[in-house]
Amino acid sequence: MGIPKTLTQPLIRAYQDADLDAIAQLWYNTWHETFPNLQHPHPYPEWRELLLTKLIPQGSTWIAEVEQQIAGFMLIFPEKSYIDQLFVDRRYQSHGIGAQFLDHAKSLHPQGLRLYTLRENTRARVFYERNGFIASELSVNTFNGQPNVEYIWKPRQ
Repeated sequence: MGIPKTLTQPLIRAYQDADLDAIAQLWYNTWHETFPNLQHPHPYPEWRELLLTKLIPQGSTWIAEVEQQIAGFMLIFPEKSYIDQLFVDRRYQSHGIGAQFLDHAKSLHPQGLRLYTLRENTRARVFYERNGFIASELSVNTFNGQPNVEYIWKPRQ
C-alpha cells in the first residue's frame, strides 16, 4: 500500500507500551532499508530488547501517528538533551514528520540538543543541517561499529 502525496497532519504523542513491537520493527526495517550494504552485527530480537530494557526506560519516547498508523518514533534522553533515535518509516519520509519531531524536541530542550548519525547517511546529514544542526565530532557507534558524526543544535542568540 502506498502513502498519498499529502498526508493528514501527523500526531506527535507520547509512547505507550502497546507501541513497542511496531517501533522495534520500524527501527530495524528502516535501518536496513537505509543501509542495505551494511551487515548489522545484531539480530532483530536484540534491537527489541535494547528498546525495552535500556532505551525506553531511560528516555522520553515520542510517536508520530498518521491515521492510526505509526509513521515514526523519536527517543530523547532528557537529562542529556540528546536525541538517541529518530526514525521515520521510509514510506512516510519527505512528508515533514522528521522536521515535526525536531521541532518538538527543540520545544522540549530550548537550550540545545545533540545527536549522532552514521557518517555515510548523507540524506540524514542534509536533513539535520537543513534543520539547524551543525556537524561536530567524529566517533564510532558502539551498537553497530559504524563511523558516526555528532550534530549539535543551539538556539539563535
